[in-house]
Amino acid sequence: MTTQLSDAAIALQFKALEEADAVARLWRRDASLWKTAPEHRKLIAGALGWLDLPSSMASEVAGLASFAEEIRLEGFSHAVVLGMGGSSLAPEVFRRAFGTRPGYPRLLVLDSTDPEAIRATEAAADPRKTLYIVSSKSGTTTEPLRLFDYFQAKVLKSGGATRSNFVAVTDPGTPLALLAKKEGFRRVFLNPADIGGRFSALSFFGLLPAALAGVDIGELLKRARGAMDSCAAGVPVRDNPGASLGAALAAFAAAGRDKLTLLAGAEFESVGLWLEQLLAESTGKEGRGVIPISERPFTEPRSYGKDRVFIVIQNGASADAALETHAANLERAGHPVLRVPLDGPLDLGAQF
Repeated sequence: MTTQLSDAAIALQFKALEEADAVARLWRRDASLWKTAPEHRKLIAGALGWLDLPSSMASEVAGLASFAEEIRLEGFSHAVVLGMGGSSLAPEVFRRAFGTRPGYPRLLVLDSTDPEAIRATEAAADPRKTLYIVSSKSGTTTEPLRLFDYFQAKVLKSGGATRSNFVAVTDPGTPLALLAKKEGFRRVFLNPADIGGRFSALSFFGLLPAALAGVDIGELLKRARGAMDSCAAGVPVRDNPGASLGAALAAFAAAGRDKLTLLAGAEFESVGLWLEQLLAESTGKEGRGVIPISERPFTEPRSYGKDRVFIVIQNGASADAALETHAANLERAGHPVLRVPLDGPLDLGAQF
């Protein structure tokens, strides 16, 4: 890691984390780490379920794999996610990173009500041979509900049935859950209610589409658990990769480098979609935080100001030569470059 920061600047951030006992409090779900007002603490405490997903979702792997095999054997050619924002971003990352596995349905994500996008999805996927995944945490999101209306009519017209071609992913007791029961959906996957949409990649919202596309979600969660253990409360802050990255980014932001620019290898370019929303909308509050930028195509190093910090994400086993050259040029020009090497797409589990 090339930081272009003094050791003292980063040490100051480490000290702040240690004095606040930040890591241990995070794992205790201590909402006062962020806010002191009771009403805010209640909301925060009810949205930290993502912390345990690598372990809590392990018991769902066999069931998801069995359902995916059921869909595969029935000859479905496509699985289409109908969702918006946090409900669709992780499936889109998985779709682009893993592609289509032979013998499994091709995964598509429709996160738009633009007529052209809808027509393109309809043309690509025969409604009768498509499993539609209606995804909404609140169960009230207008777009996926209207998309359900549209594609239900197409399925019925083609000779399919709601009981065969539709499943839902939502929180317990939502209007979507009730609609799915009323309309006779094939399955309803009830997600834990204490997980925000942008943090839901390793919940049913992300794992169901991934399993349907043939992704080894057991291995995905295994790698996530490895990252979870390395970031545990008992790990010293300086040895904790999550805390170390946070300390470095905080030090850069304090020094004026608050534009986090993601440089990703071809198979991981879609990670920027997820990171942009996570950083900009979930952690970029009250005029604080960093601004995420997903960078493609590359720009000459001299074109960047002194407000940038770069993160390189790519497959260590098959490094992108052009990307490595660009990163080296940035370092020579004095820009800070952090590297996150991954061992193939399954390592995305550790990043989520």
